[in-house]
Amino acid sequence: MRLTRDVAPPIATRPASYQKATIMKLAEIAFACYIYSHMSNYDRSYLRFVEETSPRLDLRLERHQMALLKWLNDWGCRQFSKDYHGLAAKEIGEWYEEVSVRLFPVDKTLLSLSNGDFALAEQAYDGLVTRTASRRKRANGHETKVTIGPTGTAKILFAVRPNALIPWDDPIRQRFGEDNSARSYINYLRAAKSHLEELRQNVIREATISQTCLSCLADPRPALRR
Repeated sequence: MRLTRDVAPPIATRPASYQKATIMKLAEIAFACYIYSHMSNYDRSYLRFVEETSPRLDLRLERHQMALLKWLNDWGCRQFSKDYHGLAAKEIGEWYEEVSVRLFPVDKTLLSLSNGDFALAEQAYDGLVTRTASRRKRANGHETKVTIGPTGTAKILFAVRPNALIPWDDPIRQRFGEDNSARSYINYLRAAKSHLEELRQNVIREATISQTCLSCLADPRPALRR
């Protein structure tokens, strides 16, 4: 697979399922993250994965591949059967060899992604989603292929580009009316970027208001004159 910056047409408007009646608040995100981190072990397992692959993830390395698979298992990805970690590591390593040098820089954020970057992410998703995660024996003794799938693919993309490519799963897809395709994943990323931009603008606006209030407290005379 060769990644190219063929620009996918931007979505003119967000689907109705992504619309929000009110702008998301920074305090809401902070509270949700705090509660989530205390209700699950996901943060700890992810931080352990980051530590084991520091200073930078390189999925050409076997120990990084195994650390990734251990983290994916910790995050509930049961398609990566431990008996087939070697097979999954080979599949992921081959994919990474193809895409790693062509994806946008690792420090790029979701807010800074261009249409070309979204096109690259879509191609990277497409190149991974149908690769083999493991094999499963059927009642007749034959083996069937178990794919990495949409949830596993998004989590691997998150591991590779954690500042820009966010995970998703079945409940998220159902909530927003998306399917398992790469295009749906890009819809989801674009919607998340839009919400983050709203949040950024709101924070800037509130900071400006706060600065004005502080200025009035320091010297109330201009405000009193008005």
